[in-house]
Amino acid sequence: MRASGSAEPPAATGRTEESARTTGTAGYRPEVVKAEEFARLAAAGGRFEIQSGKLAVDRAKRQELRDLAQQMVNDHSKSLDQRHGLMQQDAALKGKQMPQDLDPQRQRWMEQLRAAAPCSHPRGPGARRCPGGAPAPPPSPVPVSG
Repeated sequence: MRASGSAEPPAATGRTEESARTTGTAGYRPEVVKAEEFARLAAAGGRFEIQSGKLAVDRAKRQELRDLAQQMVNDHSKSLDQRHGLMQQDAALKGKQMPQDLDPQRQRWMEQLRAAAPCSHPRGPGARRCPGGAPAPPPSPVPVSG
């Protein structure tokens, strides 16, 4: 422990126990995680990226944001498919089924994202925060059309 009371991250990873608890990997050191656990964690992260990306595709107003979100969905879907194929080639993982649902933490994050009100980022004087508390971006120096 540091003098401040926070857990010191392992030298090689920079990971703290707090971040490990958040991601569901508390008690695991990355260099000793078994293949099945790694595959489960990677699949859970990928599924979250796919679901949150789909939400962004549905909600984004700007086309470039929708395009980025769709690319995220495509990339993570492809990655999950590739991982499934690799698992079938690995003797230790062959026949193992990865969960199809999000883990509880990521499920809570998705519920929070779905419940979040859209923010139009007001740009008037003194408009520093969106209704949900998120900071508004700084005003654009160039007028934005559309």
